[in-house]
Amino acid sequence: MSQIVISEPDIVAAVAHLRVLPYSATASMPVEWSRKRFLDTLAATLKANPKANGTLQVAPGVWALVQPFGVDLAGTEFDRDERRQVWVLLRSVGTDPGRIETLAI
Repeated sequence: MSQIVISEPDIVAAVAHLRVLPYSATASMPVEWSRKRFLDTLAATLKANPKANGTLQVAPGVWALVQPFGVDLAGTEFDRDERRQVWVLLRSVGTDPGRIETLAI
C-alpha cells in the first residue's frame, strides 16, 4: 500500500474549522491537542476505509478526498511520486431549513 500524506495547510484549515464549531470538543484545548485529535481521527477513518472511493466524512463539516500526491502540481517532479495525498474538504456553513432552493434538474 502506498504512503498517505497530508499538506500542513489542509491540517491548519481543518483544525481551525473544528475549533470554531458550536459545542466544539477541541475549542478549549491547546491547538496542538486539537491538531493531534484531528490527525488521529483522520488516520482512523482512512484505516477503516482503505479502498473507499470519493470522499470520507472525518468530522462535522470535514471530508477527506484521497488523490495521487502532487496531482495539483502537474508538470513537476511529483508526477511519478507513488504517495497518495489527502485533500481536506470543508463545509463552513450549516443548513438553514428556512432558506432552501429547489434545483431544476
